[in-house]
Amino acid sequence: MRLFSDTYTDLKPGTVPIEPYYSEDYYRREQQRVFRGQWLMVGRVEQLAQPGDYFNKDLAVLESSVFVMRGDDGKLRAFHNSCRHRGNRVLAKSCGKLGKAFTCGFHGWTYDLSGSLIRVPDEECFTDLHKDELGLRGLACDTWNGFIFINTDPRPRESLTAFIGKEMDAQVAGFPFAGMELAATYEVELGANWKFLAEAYQEAYHVIAVHKDTVADRGTVSRWEVERRAALRGEAPPALPDDPTPGHHFSSVRLFDRHRSMSVFGKPKSDHQLPPAIDLCARFAPSPTRSDYGGLNTHKDASWGADLHFLFPNTELLMVTPTWYLQLGFWPVNAQRSRMEVNFYRQPPRTAGELLAMEYFEANFRDIVREDVAALEPAQAMFRSGATSGLWLSDQEIPARHSFEVIDRHVRAD
Repeated sequence: MRLFSDTYTDLKPGTVPIEPYYSEDYYRREQQRVFRGQWLMVGRVEQLAQPGDYFNKDLAVLESSVFVMRGDDGKLRAFHNSCRHRGNRVLAKSCGKLGKAFTCGFHGWTYDLSGSLIRVPDEECFTDLHKDELGLRGLACDTWNGFIFINTDPRPRESLTAFIGKEMDAQVAGFPFAGMELAATYEVELGANWKFLAEAYQEAYHVIAVHKDTVADRGTVSRWEVERRAALRGEAPPALPDDPTPGHHFSSVRLFDRHRSMSVFGKPKSDHQLPPAIDLCARFAPSPTRSDYGGLNTHKDASWGADLHFLFPNTELLMVTPTWYLQLGFWPVNAQRSRMEVNFYRQPPRTAGELLAMEYFEANFRDIVREDVAALEPAQAMFRSGATSGLWLSDQEIPARHSFEVIDRHVRAD
């Protein structure tokens, strides 16, 4: 078997320390050095199509609520959701549409769509109050491929373009993100460190045990083909003759300075019969053209099943077909709790077969998340026991090790 550690020689299989997965001190340093002053993905431009559209996001790791809004000038802006008078939340709803201005519900201070303070009731009762100096506290805001990013530093030390980097940008170049609809969203809060949670989605080694009821048989029968063939509109990936369990292994790994990209194998040879309903949606899904494949399998793996692109510090894009993708966010709540967000984007289905395939995957991935939670929480509960001083990582878990090393490098930076 080819070893990824032969390429990435500084990431040999072995242990990583366990304390960073529960230490309060380590978590406080993560807050300051991994999340503050870093570009964080918070949404899509389609959520803010018109002036006045906004959405809120509560970010425990930043100890703040923030919102992003489209102004009258069409520009996206991000702010701390805190009135400059007494700190009250200015916008209480999770999302909505504003008029030309909006007012804090505590004392009636009013702001325009650029965040400027434009009205203070009984302004004459204040001493030395200058409205032009009391606009909402802003955050840096920019977009990449339609994804909205914020940065707590209003003047970031690097642009979003530099943060993403040419290598990661090339991995998804040409993928049709624009025009897809948000079909489903689900969230789960669990008793597991955010790094431990995120690492589970950067390795496939656990699939054969944790996901034996939902994913594991993709390596020996055709459930892998079900989702690929139907969602790819009829076209199955090539078989891989020499790996009996391709769904449990990466076909290629690409590690960058902060980000990483992984691909999993396509289906093996199999004469397994699909369940009737799934076979129906696969058979009646029209076949795509090769022009549909922009931004997929850019590494040109011979037998390709899916790409996983992880953006530091906490976002993953799971891309399988040109017709849909998943965006996952792994957000810390505290040192030992986290919140996972899953957003399922898709092109509007053109046939009943496509709709069935997409709905099938939405439900199946929900079950996968449930299985992960059931495995992660008991493990996290034992981390303080002293039963082990480190977590063993194999060559197939090199991306997870890279994730840990990148975070640890930021935490320990002078």
